[in-house]
Amino acid sequence: MTVTSADQELFVGVDGGQSSTLTVLAAGNGEILAGAVTGPCNHIHEPGGLERQFNALRQGCELAFHSAGWPLSRLKGVCLGLTGSGHRPTVESVYDAARIDLMSDLPTALSGAIPSLEGVIVIAGTGSAAYGQNAAGVAARAGGQGYYAGDEGSAFDIARHAFRAVFQAADGRGSQTSLGQRLLAHYECATLTDLRKRIYSDLSRDQLAKAAAIVGQAALEGDAVASTILEQAGVELGRAIAAVLRQIEWLNTPVPIAPIGGVFRAGTLILDPMLAWVKQTNPDAYLITPRFQPAIGALLLSFRAAGYAINDELIHNIDLTKHRITSKL
Repeated sequence: MTVTSADQELFVGVDGGQSSTLTVLAAGNGEILAGAVTGPCNHIHEPGGLERQFNALRQGCELAFHSAGWPLSRLKGVCLGLTGSGHRPTVESVYDAARIDLMSDLPTALSGAIPSLEGVIVIAGTGSAAYGQNAAGVAARAGGQGYYAGDEGSAFDIARHAFRAVFQAADGRGSQTSLGQRLLAHYECATLTDLRKRIYSDLSRDQLAKAAAIVGQAALEGDAVASTILEQAGVELGRAIAAVLRQIEWLNTPVPIAPIGGVFRAGTLILDPMLAWVKQTNPDAYLITPRFQPAIGALLLSFRAAGYAINDELIHNIDLTKHRITSKL
């Protein structure tokens, strides 16, 4: 399947996060034409933030058209799901489009994971949040308040608990754990003093959050402290999901829950306590694998905004061509 008509309506979906931005170009029949990965486009309030956002989005659009072999053309619709915030005047200066929808990354993640838009997603990457929508279209969120005020159950939160456990074990306030030696090796430190200095000096939030993977490996190898940290993270994520279910009054019928993010690589160590907590609020809740990634979710929302039906044919066309998102030029 290849779009060749010059008058084919074109759409762009964007997933912009803390580490990168994914732009996906598609035709109105659902065919993915190309994708492009560029730099982060959040933190717009920092020096140079607006310019960084413009460059990431503009380069993503140009690269996607180039990769598809199309000249830069007017778009029927663009939908952007951005972590943090987007600056609408900046976004509007990027695209030549009939319609631009700018929102947080939660609705686009839900749209990708559950194209019917009926269910709940829980995101646990560097940060965390839960978001859901019921059959009546009522939506709610919980968590996602950032690394100071929230993000419980996130990779950064898991890392923070791991660092605390290591230093508490060292001075006799906590149980012994293999996490100390594992973290020293990972961050190339000789002593805990060196590690503390690195934590408060040259390690970014993303670099600190990578300690969550160390916790997962330690738990798999039987470290009781690491297992407890992951169990508590699962409980916190379950609490966020349960809060969403109560807000949208989805308590007595089956509800799909789609987990998204690197934290869930820990598998049942996170998922079991999370789902157990959720079932206290809705015993019929169940886990599903996300259908598509958030950038495709943004595309689907753009199709909806333009009046396109999200039917089996369109979904099938996306499935057939989604590999093009990661195809090399």
